[in-house]
Amino acid sequence: MLKKIKLLPLLIILGVIPIIVRLKIIPTPIGSLDYMAYPIGENNFDFFSYYKSVFIVSLSTIGFILFWIKREVVKTKYYMPLIVMGILANLSTVFSPFTSIALKGVGDRYEGIFIWLSYLIITFLTINLVKNKKDIKILLGAAFVGIIIISVIGSFQFFGLDLFKSNFGRHLILPKDLWGMANTLNFKFDKYIIYSTYFNPNYGGSLMVMFLFFSIMIFLSVKGKLYNILAYLFYILIYINWIGCRSRAGFLAGQFTFIFFLFFYRKKLFKNLKKIILLIITGLTIGIVMNSFSENSLGKKLYDIESSKYNPMREMVLNSPNDLFIKTDKTILNIILEKNKLNFKDENGEKIFSNLVDNKYKFIDSRYKKFELERREDDYYNLTYEKFSYPLILRNNGFKTIGFQGRVSDIYTADRVRWMDGYESKGSARVYIWSRTIPKLKKTGFFGGGPDTFSLIFPQEDNFGKRIAYGNPSMIVDKPHNLYLQIIINMGYLFFIGFVVFVGSYLIHSIKIYRNKKIDGFYEVVGLSTALAITGYLAAGMFNDSAVSVAPYFWFFMGLGIAINKILEKN
Repeated sequence: MLKKIKLLPLLIILGVIPIIVRLKIIPTPIGSLDYMAYPIGENNFDFFSYYKSVFIVSLSTIGFILFWIKREVVKTKYYMPLIVMGILANLSTVFSPFTSIALKGVGDRYEGIFIWLSYLIITFLTINLVKNKKDIKILLGAAFVGIIIISVIGSFQFFGLDLFKSNFGRHLILPKDLWGMANTLNFKFDKYIIYSTYFNPNYGGSLMVMFLFFSIMIFLSVKGKLYNILAYLFYILIYINWIGCRSRAGFLAGQFTFIFFLFFYRKKLFKNLKKIILLIITGLTIGIVMNSFSENSLGKKLYDIESSKYNPMREMVLNSPNDLFIKTDKTILNIILEKNKLNFKDENGEKIFSNLVDNKYKFIDSRYKKFELERREDDYYNLTYEKFSYPLILRNNGFKTIGFQGRVSDIYTADRVRWMDGYESKGSARVYIWSRTIPKLKKTGFFGGGPDTFSLIFPQEDNFGKRIAYGNPSMIVDKPHNLYLQIIINMGYLFFIGFVVFVGSYLIHSIKIYRNKKIDGFYEVVGLSTALAITGYLAAGMFNDSAVSVAPYFWFFMGLGIAINKILEKN
């Protein structure tokens, strides 16, 4: 009985918490650190993260306390990196210049210190509570229940039947005292896209790629007509969501992990060839049907990695308040403001002649024919180069620009990785984010800025770069779209080393165990499925970061994988 009670918090975390969608209004007063970290208004209307984080922290704490009643600690080398990560996460919070954010997390994310400690506890509890097949079946059963509900909701969303846009769904996710706003509530997503209960479709890629390989391995392993049918339907459901969330990160991670699947499962490929062919044909059929239903937009999104064209703009440097350099990939334009008069020079200081026609400066020099400076008001100018447009404001004999929320702002030059220049919009502006994040690694230090403080560390004042990447200086970059950059920036190099040692040790151990196994028994099937799920998540982590809607599954799988490997080693 005590064992079942100890499992209960994990069961709820895996089967119930991920499906929670409920409005929580969190005040973020203008001028507060909360507003600076996520300046979208005086209140943060959160549906998808706040309550998940609260319940994850609460249940993992309860589970940890329950475990120490008649504790039976399994001996394993993995405690050392877990303990080290826990200590370093706390130190990162203590030494953070943004302690209040590090404690609770930033709006719409809420991945503060307590959530990260909860992740570690989830792994610890799983390692110690998984002792036999029954334990594994109970915990995986809860995880499958959760993911099936998430996937059903997502599948209906893709085909135009969104629960959260229905009258019933709106009332379901709103507190009773706010039912009056149900008719005005609307999640603004494009048609034919799945966001389910994790909100950001990108996170669907990290989530579904983990369960995709579980669905494949289960279907290839089960016996009996009924179990085969159920496993096949499970695969179809996961596959629809894997591609329907349109996450190229998850799509690429699935293809990458499939290579490992082929290697570890090579001894049984021909034995299960009919099933494998059925899965491939089913996957292709689903893809064709969904692509046709979505008016060919699905395939274009998944396969079109050229999401933008090359941008010739490089940087805008203000050497002094009235001395501005605009750099492109081919030339430099120097604009000098003297006594409210504009003068133009090249990179060598030579004067560039121009004509002022219809309030537009046009340059005679062939090197600068693509430049145009239009005067729209007394102190407002618009600089264009090819398709790039940038506003210049003349104030107090100096240059300003239009920045966040249309405010007059200083012209700021952010440090960047220069070899990424020209490709800032690639990968939905991931290249831009990485190019501005990587230079910050020099200042990360041992403990980083604190959990979930990335938005306060990223150069949000980089109006020029945001115009290149997004065409909008008001964009808030609140995540790095890379799990590893996220860890280093937020919690420092030492935590990152601990994380790499932790997952690296597990993966190396798994390779040694499964490389020559026939993958016949229960533990081998579940153990390899878990290893593939973790590989898929880590691969997607090159383009996605951690989130409370997905991460608990990863940390559970880490604990499950370690526990199963230990059982296999003992046997």
